[in-house]
Amino acid sequence: MRHARLVVLAILLLPAGRVWAQADTPPPAQTQLTVDDVGFDEKGGKFWLAGSAAVVNDTVVCGSVIFAGVPGQFVRGPVTDGAYKLEFEPIGERKWVLAGSYKIQAEVRQEDQAPDAQIPAGLVAFRDIQIGTPEKQAEQVAKIKAQLLEFTENCRRLFLDAEGKASYILLGIDRKKKAGKLTDADKGKYLDAWADFAGVERYWLGTYNRVRMGYEDYINSIYLSYYPNVEQSFRAVLETLEKWFYSYWHDICTALDQPIPQDIQERGQFFDRISVEGSLATSVNEIYAALQVQSINWHPVTLWDSEDGSIVKNTYTSKTTTFEVTRPNDQWDFKILSEDPVLRLKITPHDAIREARGHAEVEVKDFPDSTGPKDLVDLVEMTAHDRFPSYKKVSGKSISVPDPNFPGGSRPGYDLVFQYESNGIKMKVRSYELFCGTFKRTYAVVCYAYQEAWAEFEPEFEGMCKSYKVLKQALPEDEKPK
Repeated sequence: MRHARLVVLAILLLPAGRVWAQADTPPPAQTQLTVDDVGFDEKGGKFWLAGSAAVVNDTVVCGSVIFAGVPGQFVRGPVTDGAYKLEFEPIGERKWVLAGSYKIQAEVRQEDQAPDAQIPAGLVAFRDIQIGTPEKQAEQVAKIKAQLLEFTENCRRLFLDAEGKASYILLGIDRKKKAGKLTDADKGKYLDAWADFAGVERYWLGTYNRVRMGYEDYINSIYLSYYPNVEQSFRAVLETLEKWFYSYWHDICTALDQPIPQDIQERGQFFDRISVEGSLATSVNEIYAALQVQSINWHPVTLWDSEDGSIVKNTYTSKTTTFEVTRPNDQWDFKILSEDPVLRLKITPHDAIREARGHAEVEVKDFPDSTGPKDLVDLVEMTAHDRFPSYKKVSGKSISVPDPNFPGGSRPGYDLVFQYESNGIKMKVRSYELFCGTFKRTYAVVCYAYQEAWAEFEPEFEGMCKSYKVLKQALPEDEKPK
């Protein structure tokens, strides 16, 4: 009987015109709960909403701000005399409220009420509110999209750097093993090389942490995002990239028959790198799809893969490292090289005497630490200086060649000429270098000749250099110049 009296009392308290009996079929939801007004207090940095509810006093209404399908804030408040007004907490000065259409929603939910409360189910109402102009929204969408692509690009570069470094180390270990020359000293050098690259205070982990913290700063700077799914995928990329990176510790230490260092071992479980890489690719592709940009393959050209290509007339086209070069005429040979991953192709005259005096090679070199074209120029010269005894620079100039496969239609590079002496023979060399889009790889035609024979070979070398092209590829190198 007491319960029955409470129900009668509740009905008597409802405003006129809004009375309904619990036993009856309730009227349409919009007559029971409405959102009559919404707003955003720009100075105070907070949303608010007000409306009516045909429910008993003190029934709790839950309000939420929704943007791009994701709720950002919740607030709860009571119904008094058939009405309610809810104000959200101030968003905060560091939060950026992006321009666009926000949904301000009111809902009466059973879980917000007292255990014995009797309320109708499924009461939901909302109104939209526009923040900023469509022009401002378009501007901010482009800015956020560019920011997310930059984060993704930073992760791609970390991936390339780690894969390149680890692959070269594993390749060197494998070659030493096959030759039966892997000494304890070699093991120490390989492990030190990886540790120096991987350490927090060295390169990889330090850079990774800066990318991760930069992303956290971005997340903390916005109220709600245009791309919540992208941000979720990017967080997965960060987590998976770190797992993938640590899996190389397992692979390198296993190849060296060495235990994983204790501090690395303590970081947790080591996962199979190939399976982790599959998960990483899934998250990355989700990002590109959501941002509606062309997907970029994160795998670089694997220089440890054997060179393979085709010859049509006098032009060799590489399938592995995707370059093209034309020999002077059919009196020159193409010879595929496999001893060194950097050296891809040798171009030599038929004539044995001429071959001894001059030839050309195609080289593809990676420079993971390079950050731009100036770095590559310096590294190209440094490499030549270290590689050749008595190196003496003759000339060097930056070049820019027409190339529709490079953003902007022009590919930068460097044309270096130098001399050196070996076993009493004076040599002259032209290293014609073209740069990839991330400025971490060079594609080069390197021309060698006796100094006294240089004038004889120079026109042929010139023709090969001018014919040299980096072909369009479903690879990362040329997608985004720095």
